[in-house]
Amino acid sequence: YTGLGSTMYASGSFIFSTVFELSNEEVEMLKAHKITDIRIKYLGGHYDRSLKSKKQELIMKMLNLVDNE
Repeated sequence: YTGLGSTMYASGSFIFSTVFELSNEEVEMLKAHKITDIRIKYLGGHYDRSLKSKKQELIMKMLNLVDNE
């Protein structure tokens, strides 16, 4: 875990949000490769998840928002 996060309780379930700082090099690396899986690490272990193409496209759109050009 390298981000800043907060936990909220809404509609009978917990919602966790986090913010990560990425360098320009890290953003470029993520933009250059298709993201197929993610791993979320927490104090008790980790959670792995495969991404569907809609989520991959969403991540790419978000990365393009921080384009330095």
